[in-house]
Amino acid sequence: MGHLPPAWVRPWRPFLDSDVNLVPPPEGDEHRLRGFALVSVLVALLLTMLLQALFQTVLNTALPKIITSLQGLDRYTWVVTAYPLAMAVTIPVAGKLSDQFGRRRFLLAGIVLFTLGSILGGLSQSMDQLIASRTVQGVGAGLAMTLVMIVLGDLFTPKERGRWQGLFGATFTVSSIVGPSLGGWLTDHGPLIAGFVEDDTRWRWAFFIIPPLGALAFAAIVVYLPAHLSKPSSTVVGKSALQRIDFAGMFLLGGATISLLLGMTWGGEAWHGWRSPEVIIALVLAVVLAIGFLFAERLASEPLIPLALFKNPTFAVDSVIAVVIGASMLTVTVYMPLYLQAVLGQSATNAGAAITPMTVSFITGSMLCGYTVSRLGRYKPMMIASSVVMLTGALLLATMTRETSVPRSIVNMVVVGLGIGMFFPMLTLVAQNALPREFLGTGTATVTYFRSLGQVLGVAMVGLIVSLTLTKRLGGAVPADIRHLPPEPLGAAILNGFWMLVVLGVVLLVCTVWLKDNPLLNRRGGVPVSS
Repeated sequence: MGHLPPAWVRPWRPFLDSDVNLVPPPEGDEHRLRGFALVSVLVALLLTMLLQALFQTVLNTALPKIITSLQGLDRYTWVVTAYPLAMAVTIPVAGKLSDQFGRRRFLLAGIVLFTLGSILGGLSQSMDQLIASRTVQGVGAGLAMTLVMIVLGDLFTPKERGRWQGLFGATFTVSSIVGPSLGGWLTDHGPLIAGFVEDDTRWRWAFFIIPPLGALAFAAIVVYLPAHLSKPSSTVVGKSALQRIDFAGMFLLGGATISLLLGMTWGGEAWHGWRSPEVIIALVLAVVLAIGFLFAERLASEPLIPLALFKNPTFAVDSVIAVVIGASMLTVTVYMPLYLQAVLGQSATNAGAAITPMTVSFITGSMLCGYTVSRLGRYKPMMIASSVVMLTGALLLATMTRETSVPRSIVNMVVVGLGIGMFFPMLTLVAQNALPREFLGTGTATVTYFRSLGQVLGVAMVGLIVSLTLTKRLGGAVPADIRHLPPEPLGAAILNGFWMLVVLGVVLLVCTVWLKDNPLLNRRGGVPVSS
């Protein structure tokens, strides 16, 4: 091809010629997108990112009303954890499969699954149906979110890639600002549909705003993303490539995580207890499957998580930090809306407005820290500062009372949000800086997996503390309907859960002090960034 086709032809030609968006590349720069084609792909990727970022912030505000409508406080934790659990298991798989079989088909599959899960969630008539829909969404998000970042790597060289991070960070900023208030408004004032959306089920609109965005993202990817943007990293194809997939590792890793979560959840329920056979079996099975996973990874030709990575002490400590950050972030974003509405008596709309400054502080902290680390050329000083800010915010949340005003609660949330957000750019940065170039993709996916795993474990642990506290204070089983719970015991239970944040903050501070402060390197030239 000597030139791009006319503008009016471009949207349609990819159906006939998958290479239409490709321009003649410079020597050694094959399959490089430019101009209108590049802008089109970036818009499609941004829309895919917005699809999932917006939904999470919308849903967090709507969750208390959903739990009330479906009468499922006893399964509140599962509604939250089903999504990151499925996403966590999918993340390393997505990277491996896209390397072997191409990017576009898995990116499209992720968008379809996420949109399907949203439709099923909006149609849910029970907590079990809602949990199942969240699982489908999690698988879709694991595919789509991972593939967006991989495609960015295909589009830009490492030197170019950094300047685009702010653009994609702005997507989360927009969703953080718009999402909580939008979720509150839809929950309180969403349109009524006779026989389907009643006054107490307006929350369904939190799910139904996703399908139109999903359709747009799907169409944009189909039209503008070339099928062969990047070459497979392996020459093995077909049945041989399929045989190299680490199915054993996928099964063992997913089974171990699910078993651990089941054991922790059941252990906090009054009708089971920690000595019950179900809990003991679940926890023992988690240990057995985890050990089996370790052996499977040693034998796998393409392991999901290469164990050799953890011989690098910097990467090992960074993985622990990723788990702690994941646990801290989801705990705050899940339980603060519940505290504001069920304990402080705020409406869903007001709770969404109160949560918005905290979600914005996540992004503010991330952008501030990323800029500062780039200027310093070292990450450890900012990591220690970030852990101190996060620990301070956790203490402020844990020491709140029912007399704490909403403005004061907002300030507390902003402090902890800044501390957590400041870690976001450093998690992958530390991993990439510590590993050889050939492990950059695998190391980044592994750290992302551990952050997702931390989200599952964090909500499970805090949910356990909340459940145990309520059981003790009520002297019996916790009612499924949140409206039957007095504010005082529920508030005390949530604040007890926030003390887990304090423990996580201490662990974070110890890890950051222990972490080796390697100078940031320019991967292309192998010299410190500061120089």
